[in-house]
Amino acid sequence: MLVSSAGLWGLGRQIDDPYRHSQLALLAATLAITSIAPGLAGADLDLDRVAGFAWAPRRAAHLLLGGALTAGLLALAVRDEATVSWIARDVAGLTGLIGIGAAALGASRGPLLCLLWTAAAIALPAVDRPAYRVILTWMMQPAGTTTATVTAVVLAVGGVLTYALAGPRR
Repeated sequence: MLVSSAGLWGLGRQIDDPYRHSQLALLAATLAITSIAPGLAGADLDLDRVAGFAWAPRRAAHLLLGGALTAGLLALAVRDEATVSWIARDVAGLTGLIGIGAAALGASRGPLLCLLWTAAAIALPAVDRPAYRVILTWMMQPAGTTTATVTAVVLAVGGVLTYALAGPRR
């Protein structure tokens, strides 16, 4: 996370093009949030499943804390307030994708959903219609885009709930 934040700060000072700066910020956010994925599963999943306490709140807190730490570090590295809200939205959605990935694919392969969706969002131009393209490129949409914000919130809530209730896949 620290390396991604430092890279965003250093390279962001060299880039004046807002679109390229957005791509760089998205890559930094994706790299930073994927760093929490390996910690989403314990060494022995069978032992975790028979523990004498509830794992769901701990899992949710772990994922939310990782997302909040990522958003906070990246927010320190950017220049303007609009970019901070954009990063917060993207990190929230990426946190949900990490949770869905860990529950569906396992903690070691959890970042795949983030990386694939990020690659698609960077490869496709961010347009304002049709709706499916806005949803597909929600990470690259401007900060005030309602559809992108709703997509990020749905992914965040769905991902945290999925991971908290199902846990990591074996």
